[in-house]
Amino acid sequence: MKSLFSFLMVATAVVCAASPGSPPRVEESPLGCVRRVFPMGQEWITFPLPDGVTVLRCLRKEPAYRSLHQYSVVRDAGSGPRLVHTHAVKKVNDQFARFELKGNEVWAYHANGALLARMRLWENPPALHAPAPEHARLRFTGTGEGHILCEAENLTDYPVLLRRGRVYIVLPEDKRTVFNNLCVWLREETLLAPRQKKPLQLRIFAKRAINPSGLMRRNQVHLVYRACDDKPISHPDAIAPAAIFQPGLPDLGDKDSLGLYRLSDEFAVAEGDSVGGHLGYQFDFYRLKQGAWQLATRVEQSANPRLGVFAYECNGNRVRILDSDEDTIMEVEVP
Repeated sequence: MKSLFSFLMVATAVVCAASPGSPPRVEESPLGCVRRVFPMGQEWITFPLPDGVTVLRCLRKEPAYRSLHQYSVVRDAGSGPRLVHTHAVKKVNDQFARFELKGNEVWAYHANGALLARMRLWENPPALHAPAPEHARLRFTGTGEGHILCEAENLTDYPVLLRRGRVYIVLPEDKRTVFNNLCVWLREETLLAPRQKKPLQLRIFAKRAINPSGLMRRNQVHLVYRACDDKPISHPDAIAPAAIFQPGLPDLGDKDSLGLYRLSDEFAVAEGDSVGGHLGYQFDFYRLKQGAWQLATRVEQSANPRLGVFAYECNGNRVRILDSDEDTIMEVEVP
C-alpha cells in the first residue's frame, strides 16, 4: 500500500483525462474513471459536490493492511473526468460524514461538525497537500520509573478519543532530527472533553524498569502517537484520530505504519520500509510552499533495514539519513 499511494500522488492525476480532441466516452463517468484506477474496489458510494467535483468511496480489502476506505476526488472541467486526489482511511478509523468544496480543497467533516481532513485538489503533478487539521497534542512533561509523563490536550470544540496506541519519541536538535528507540505505549483509552487538558503516564516496555532522565535535558521532545486499537470506536460522537503527528504536517490520509516527520520549517519526510516488495527504504520528501506541501522527490534504496533510521541531518537542500551506528544510509538533494 505504501508504494501504491505514493505513486498515485504523482502519477494518476491525469489517468482519467480523455485524449485531446477525442469525444467523451461512455465509461468516462466519475465512477468509470476511478474504477480504472482501483478495479478491485467494492461497495462504491458517490458524493456529488458543486463545480463538477465528485467524491467517490470504495472498500479495498487488503489482508496485509486490513480493510481500507479509498476516497477519490474527480473533477470534470468539460473535457472529461480527471482524478485530482486520492485519500485512504483504514475502515476502522473512518469517521467521514460529509464533504464540502472549499476553494481548491475538499473538506471532510465528522458528524459532530469537526474538520477531519483537507483534500487539496491536484492541478499538475507533483501533488500538493494541505496541512492536516490538528485535533489533539501530546506534550512531554517529564519522566518517572518506567514511564514517560505527558499532557494530552484537546485542541477542538468537540470530544476527542485517544485509543490504546504506540507513542514515538522525536528529538529535534539544531539541524538534526533524532529518534529515541524506547518502546512507549498509551495503555488505556482516554476521552478528552472539548479543550480539556489531562496528564497521562505512558508506559515504557523494557526488560527492566528504567527512568530515561536524559530526556529532561533535551530542549525539545516531540511525542508522536499512532492508534493500535482496531476495535470499533467506543465513542462514535468523538473524534478518534488514527495518529497525532508533529504540527502542520501534510494531510496524507492513513498510512498504516508509515513514518511522517517534520525535519525543518520547510521539509517533511514520509518514510516507508519497503521498495517494490523487497527489504529496503523508501522516502518521500515534501517541501512547504505558500501554505501547501509539495511532493519534491522520492528516493528508494534496497538495503538491509536491520538498524533502521536513527536520524536525519539537514544542511540547506541536502538531507543525510543515518542509521543507529551513525553510518550514512543515503544522502538526498531535495529540489
